[in-house]
Amino acid sequence: MCSAVASALFIAPTANHRIEFRKRDKEHLVLVSNWLALAGTAFLALAMTGVVLLVTDVMFGAATTVVATIAIALLFLVLWYAVPLQRLRSRGQTPG
Repeated sequence: MCSAVASALFIAPTANHRIEFRKRDKEHLVLVSNWLALAGTAFLALAMTGVVLLVTDVMFGAATTVVATIAIALLFLVLWYAVPLQRLRSRGQTPG
């Protein structure tokens, strides 16, 4: 489900752009596309974390499953969200 939602969120800006092309609404289109892409990365991270949970649960024991799942979730959180947000904060900017 998370993969399907991520795909819809990632593809929506392209569809929106095609429909709104040359309608002089670029600022709104860029703002909405940015939020859709951010939501898409969140759902993609959830989907990939879920896959790690599923695969490690089938292949390994509970301890390995928990460690691997938490590790991959933290990796996504840090690289995709914490690092960019920290950079914005250090420059005195806000997201969006």
